[in-house]
Amino acid sequence: MLKSARFSWAHSTVALEQNAALIFSSSSATALLLGIFPKNSLFPRFALIRPLSSSDRRHRRFRDPSAHRPTKKCDPYGNAGQPLSASDVRSATNSAGIDFRWRVVPSCDDNIASPPRHLRRTFVHPSLSAGGTFVSQLSLLSEVNGHGFFSVTLRRNLGRCPLSQRTTFVVRTDVTLRTEVVGGLSYEDVHLAMLTDAEVAKDGSQGGCDVKSLLFDVMEEEGDCEGE
Repeated sequence: MLKSARFSWAHSTVALEQNAALIFSSSSATALLLGIFPKNSLFPRFALIRPLSSSDRRHRRFRDPSAHRPTKKCDPYGNAGQPLSASDVRSATNSAGIDFRWRVVPSCDDNIASPPRHLRRTFVHPSLSAGGTFVSQLSLLSEVNGHGFFSVTLRRNLGRCPLSQRTTFVVRTDVTLRTEVVGGLSYEDVHLAMLTDAEVAKDGSQGGCDVKSLLFDVMEEEGDCEGE
């Protein structure tokens, strides 16, 4: 009887060790096996920790801490988490010396004291390929400086070039700046506008026909608040 009990005890111990080794070998690539040894136990208790899925890794890797609304402890955009007023925008744009062709789009409501909605500029290019290169440059500029454009839209429209006074197809890029989490413009938007001007002045990406008086640009001003 004693011999049988010893054999059963040894067999159970070996089986437990084999099972633990099997679990560890099959899960070592995807899970962490921890052995916890309590004081009043002869055998360790094993706990498997769930590994991070690929979606979890992507979420942690690309999570943007500035995508949350500012708090008292975290105010990445300044101005206490509030959008810049019209006077603040004028002061900031004058101090930054941004191009006069950036247009401040007012708020959609009837209150004249409401903060501006967008900062926008239209760039016109000699060809679609030139417009695509310009959009790529803006993407890199945004990524390097850690602040994104609200929208960058490349399109081909029928319009009138004020330089030649001819109606023709015009390739344009509409660049809109806005910090969505504060509900309006921030100092980061003004800074990005200044950097965009510097990038354009460096290699002439605008194509020489960059003014806000294009016919199709005027027609779209009334549609700024649609879908809101």
